[in-house]
Amino acid sequence: MVEEYKGKGRVLLGDSAFSSTCTAAELAKVGVYYIGPVKTATKNFPKARLQSVPMSKRGDTYTLRT
Repeated sequence: MVEEYKGKGRVLLGDSAFSSTCTAAELAKVGVYYIGPVKTATKNFPKARLQSVPMSKRGDTYTLRT
């Protein structure tokens, strides 16, 4: 699916049905960036790291990079 984009620094956008830490990491290995909402219940989600980030109000966001 992403063969033509490998190594070109393209950005792939996905919804929560396709988003996971595994998706982002695997795409990064082949030079494709990924943006999408990752549910906190997914495997390898860095809950401890996210809990250490101060968020003052509902709707605050934080970006993690792989």
